[in-house]
Amino acid sequence: MLSTLQAQRVDGIVVLPVDPSADYWASVPSDVRVVSLGDALTARPSSSCVMFDNEYGVGTALRHLADLGHRSVAVLVSAQPTTPGRPAQLLAQSLGAALGLRVTVSSCSASVTGAAEVAARVLSSDSRPTALFCLSDSIAFGAYRAARDLGLSIPGDVSILGFDDSALASLVSPELSTFGWDEHAIVEAAVTALTSEDASPTSVMFRPEFMQRGSTAPPRAVR
Repeated sequence: MLSTLQAQRVDGIVVLPVDPSADYWASVPSDVRVVSLGDALTARPSSSCVMFDNEYGVGTALRHLADLGHRSVAVLVSAQPTTPGRPAQLLAQSLGAALGLRVTVSSCSASVTGAAEVAARVLSSDSRPTALFCLSDSIAFGAYRAARDLGLSIPGDVSILGFDDSALASLVSPELSTFGWDEHAIVEAAVTALTSEDASPTSVMFRPEFMQRGSTAPPRAVR
């Protein structure tokens, strides 16, 4: 499909790659400008990219939980593979260790139902974590459902932290602590890279903003 872009008279594309290291990106015609969101395309180094500072986001999230007194944190990540620009699992484990946290990582579906099933297993374990850090708000909403089904209060029994600042984050109860991205600036950066007269590849990095709300608090032992 990528190789047919030239026949379709496509001048440029913006992509959110599932596998940015795949060889098939090299099949994009050389005169089609490509802007990648979240990762650099290793097989097509001439492409521009808009990157997300996940190291800052993950580090800020874990530091927030550590400062509250949490020492056992479960990180719920999408079942999609870890990529060079989105190394969520590796970041969580290395940054958590540096903060003195016991971090476990579980993969789950990004759907609310799928995330709820995995969160329920995590929260039912003998070594139940005092906080869940969810790498998307949809996963966090699944964690809310799992906690409620198990009779656990938020944040009394378990703190929950998201990562998208979706439109629903401030509508759930308690409001979800999460991270917001400047979506308008991200789109503008992608369009600028796509339409610039200078065809040289560019890279720009965006940092998320921590949105502290009511879903995180010190664990009971600390209180």
